[in-house]
Order: sequence, then structure tokens, then C-alpha cells
Amino acid sequence: MPRAAELPFPQSKSHLGERLRTHVIGLYRAALCFASDPSDTTRRPVVIATIFGVTLFAWLALWLAAFFPGVMTPDSIDQWQQATSGEYSNHHPFLHTLTIALIRKLWNSPAAVALVQMLLCAFGIGLSFRVLQRAGALWWSLAAYAATYFVMPIFGIYAVTLWKDILFSLGLLLFAVVWIDARLFRALVDRSWWSAAVAGLAVAYCACLRHNGVVIVAMVPLIALTRRDFRRASRFVFASSVILSYLFAQTILINVLHASASSILAGELMPVQLVSAVAANNGIITPEERKTLSMISPMDQIKAHYNCFVSGSIMMGNPSFNAKVLYDPAFVTEFHRQALNILIRNAPIVAADRACLAMHLIGLGAPYFAYLYETGITPNEIGLSQAPLSRIRRPLLAYLAWSERYPQRLLFWSAVPLIVLLLISCWKAGPGPLRQVTVLLLVATLAIFLIAPSRDYRYLFPLVLITPFLFTRCLCKHETTRIETILPATTERPCSDTSL
Repeated sequence: MPRAAELPFPQSKSHLGERLRTHVIGLYRAALCFASDPSDTTRRPVVIATIFGVTLFAWLALWLAAFFPGVMTPDSIDQWQQATSGEYSNHHPFLHTLTIALIRKLWNSPAAVALVQMLLCAFGIGLSFRVLQRAGALWWSLAAYAATYFVMPIFGIYAVTLWKDILFSLGLLLFAVVWIDARLFRALVDRSWWSAAVAGLAVAYCACLRHNGVVIVAMVPLIALTRRDFRRASRFVFASSVILSYLFAQTILINVLHASASSILAGELMPVQLVSAVAANNGIITPEERKTLSMISPMDQIKAHYNCFVSGSIMMGNPSFNAKVLYDPAFVTEFHRQALNILIRNAPIVAADRACLAMHLIGLGAPYFAYLYETGITPNEIGLSQAPLSRIRRPLLAYLAWSERYPQRLLFWSAVPLIVLLLISCWKAGPGPLRQVTVLLLVATLAIFLIAPSRDYRYLFPLVLITPFLFTRCLCKHETTRIETILPATTERPCSDTSL
């Protein structure tokens, strides 16, 4: 059997079919090179990684059986109704709702979406395991890495929960794996200009699955343009593809699908909740500013209903909340001007409010106030309900309940150790793709702490999912640098050195 590098590779022709055939054979050749050398001894790591991925999928299947057809909250029910009716709203990212609608065509059940998430989770983590193998990870670090995804209950329950955060996080994991591994990067991103364009489109799609994906769109082109081993033409194509695809989705595609814009209240959520914190904590507010706030909600109701862990509903849940004034552009302009003055004048109160929210967001605080996960389907009028296997459900529910009690909660549901590991990864990673991805995840996490409207732990799922991979990769030999030295960006880069 010929080696991957010895497969015939015909010259590109002008005929579209021949060129397509050439690219397909090239990708096949790169895939063979990534897998292993045909000998039994080097094939063993691939088998181990495959067994790990299949075993992880089987483990996730038990969670699906325990919570069949999946876990759905009011947000999930709303998106499912939109996908059923074909009337989309961008209150929840319309592209995620459209994804649900497309999956429904294969199987009209929430379990179909859960299965897609489970497959992507098992594939992405299995692929990351293989990348760590090739990077020279020690057996004990690989064992600890693999055990993490079986022991931590968040991966099981989140894989079968229909939240936009799950697909978004899985997309970021796949991006991190491909971006860090030099061989995958060259096969899937830097192979030609069109592969760079397709990769940019995939990144833009992932970013569109959450509104805060704009942070990804802003940073990924920057790290692409500064990546030294990325061919110059491809890096510009990739960066342009990310930005243009995202703009196309948010301006043209949203109109083609006739998706209604986000509620105007969503746009005013941040100034409303921060000003409410100042008012409820007896901050310095002038009579004119107090009059403006009272037009939205009476001050006594603001003080009575304030809390720092579901801050998005501080004003909107008040009995006399007046949403109509927020549809008046002149009032909104004046409110923003006064809100800015209030926040600057009362900066310590604002900082304390964000610190309180962050404490709950990272999984600390009283268990009663935590929002770590869900286990059921919100009562609805469209007939969605759970039909679980009780024998599997009972022990998993008991495990979830045990894991969120102190002191074990500090291990299973606290983001503090993960933040520490991420900071260590950023410090240990040398200049290159690994540090780029680490910084990207760090910035995205910091953005969540600043703009999070409530204490939902799911907002940090990208941190929980990707940090173990980044930290374990930092413990490996820096093979990426050695490959880049052997195959500089200015030369043709055949995938034939199977000893790497």
C-alpha cells in the first residue's frame, strides 16, 4: 500500500470537475498524513483516540436516555416554536434558530438537536485528544484530560440541553483544535485561498450563534493577520471571509428570512440594570435624573426588586414598568446621557454590582441562588415533554445534586480553577497559535463578566470546555514550532513527514 505522500496527485486543470477532484484527493492525502503511518505501532494512538471519542458518545447517550428528548428552558421553547412556524426573531440569534429548523427536517424531535450536539462534542473532544497525542502529551496528562469529560457532570447535562451556548462553545473548541495543530491547520485552512474562505465562513457561522460572538469576529481576523506561518494571501482571504460573512448574516440574511429585530428592551438592558443598581444602593442621583428613571419605573419599585444575580429583570419585572418610553428615540438619547453620568459618578457601586454578579456567574455563592443547569422541559402549549428512562435518570440526578453541594461544588461547578488554569496556559504558551487561542478565550471570558445579564453558568461553557485542552497542550512538547521550522510558510508544504 503506497504511503500518503506517494499517492498520485494530478496537475490542476481548468475543468471544474478536475480541479474539484484534485482538491478532494489533496484533502484525502492530508487526512491520511494526519491519521498515522500505516504501520501497526503508529496506528495505535489513532485507535485509542477513536475509542475514547466513541466511549464519550456512549456516555453522553446515557444522559440523553435519562432526559429524553432533551432539556429545554423558556428560551429553547421559544426557538423551537420559531423553527416550527418559520417566523424568526433575532431576540435569540436567528442563525441558531435556523439551525434547529434544518435539523428538524431530519427528525422532528428535540432529541435530533441533542444528538447533533453529542456528536460534535464527542468528535471535537476526541480530535483534541488525538492532537494532544501527536504533540507528545504524557500518558498521565492524557488520562486526566479524558477523565475530565466523564467525571464533570456539566458535559453530560449540557450536551443534551438545547441552548445556543452549547453549539457556540463546540464551534470554538473545533476552531481551537484546528488553529493550534499545524497539520490540521494546513489541511483545512491554509491549503488554498478557497479553504481559507470556507474556514472563515465557518468561524462567522459559529460567532452568529450568540450575540456576544461579535467578540470572536473582532479578534479572529486580528490573530489571523498576525500568524506568521499563515500564507499572506490566505490570511487576508480568511480575515475578510470572517468579517464579510458575519456582516452578510447580520444585515442581508436576516432580512431575507424576515427575522424581526431584537426587542428594543434587549438593547437597553445594560444601562437599565446598571442604573438600577445605583438607585437601589442609594447612589448619588440628581433630581432630574431621578425624574427620568421614574418615567421607566417608580424608584420605590426599583429598590424593592433589585438583586445582583438576575439583573436583567430588575426593572422589567416591576409592576409599573413602562416599556413604551423606551420606544421614544428622544427619551432614549436623554436616558443614555444621564445613565452615563450616573454610572461615572457612582463607579464603586457599579463595580460592586458586577463583582456580585461575577461571584454567582463563576459558580460561587449560596446554592439557592445558583443557576448551574436544568433537568426538565418548561411547561408549554406545543406538547413537548420528557419521556426518560427512570433507572438511568435517578442516579444521574443524584450525582448532579451531590456535585452542586459544598465543598464538592468548588471542584465540579466553580470556574475559579479553570480561570487559574487559563491564566497559567496564557503564561506558559510561547508565541504562536496556542497563545493566540488562549488570549482569545481569555478576552471572550472577560467580556462575559462585563455584559452578562444574569448569573447563568452556561455563559462560561466555552471556558469550561476548552481550558482543559489548552492547559494540557501547554504541558506538551512544543511540536508546532518544530513543524513550522521544517516547513516555512513560503514553501510548498507536502504532508509526508509521518515521523512528526
